[in-house]
Amino acid sequence: MKLHVLGFGLIFLALSCQSTSNTVSSGHVDHVVLMWLTPSQAMVYNEATGNASWTASAPATVSGRPGCTALPLAVKTDEPKMALGCIGMRTFTGIGDDRLLAAVPGDKIEELTAAVEAAVTANAGMRSFYEGHKAQFA
Repeated sequence: MKLHVLGFGLIFLALSCQSTSNTVSSGHVDHVVLMWLTPSQAMVYNEATGNASWTASAPATVSGRPGCTALPLAVKTDEPKMALGCIGMRTFTGIGDDRLLAAVPGDKIEELTAAVEAAVTANAGMRSFYEGHKAQFA
């Protein structure tokens, strides 16, 4: 296992997860990247994964309980997932209440890295615009 830092201080841990169905049939080991996100990082992650949506038809991509479901769901769907983090997850991992769990299929990490960088750049531009706009109300 290796700890890495991606963009704006986002820390992630690369893991190997053996999926029972894949392991039995092919011996394949899926790789999942875990990230512990602050709320502001989670918003950027949400934008980078294409899940910031205003439509009612967009499926929910954040789970609550159990938090660990984000791992097998990321492997099964081959899409990034996020979990709020239930008490079991927090008890066994020691992760504080100020973090959310994200799980990304290992083969998607480069794509996510580029998308996070784009979202961070876009958010920096929006911050500048909003701060200028906010000054009009001071």
